[in-house]
Amino acid sequence: MDSNFLELIGNVLIGTAKSKRQMDDMFKLLQKGVSTTGYNIYELPSVFKTFYGLDQISEKSNDYKQLAEKSIIDFQNSFKEYMSIMGIIPEESDYVSKEKYLALKRKYEQLKEKNNIQEETIKNLRSLINGANNDPVSSIQDIIKAQSDVFHKMIKGFGSMILPKDQSK
Repeated sequence: MDSNFLELIGNVLIGTAKSKRQMDDMFKLLQKGVSTTGYNIYELPSVFKTFYGLDQISEKSNDYKQLAEKSIIDFQNSFKEYMSIMGIIPEESDYVSKEKYLALKRKYEQLKEKNNIQEETIKNLRSLINGANNDPVSSIQDIIKAQSDVFHKMIKGFGSMILPKDQSK
């Protein structure tokens, strides 16, 4: 992360008691989805201009535009890195909390287990259809055994869905 970003975030957090307006300006900057095309470089918050050195250059100069665009890109990259360190995971253009991500991961694992059980059931049913013999008692016993195996796997799968494997995460 660049030092300007860290200094900016630190001073903005310290300055919340002193200046609510600075925070409001920074939140507006973040809510607008900072990008070199999505934000008017002449409407940047004063605290942003100060920490990225934009207040030292005239807004009418070409250097201002180049420095402002570079500053926004640096800010964006540092903000993404900061969010990652804080455990916030990007989801398309939004950010998702780590808890939501882990809940989605658990749901994925449950669906994966359910899919495995269903695939095993299909495999067993196909083998029964393909290997059916003329002995009805043997066929019924095979069906009962296959259904019993599938039932036990399903109960085991449901147990793993209800009780998380590692509750410490």
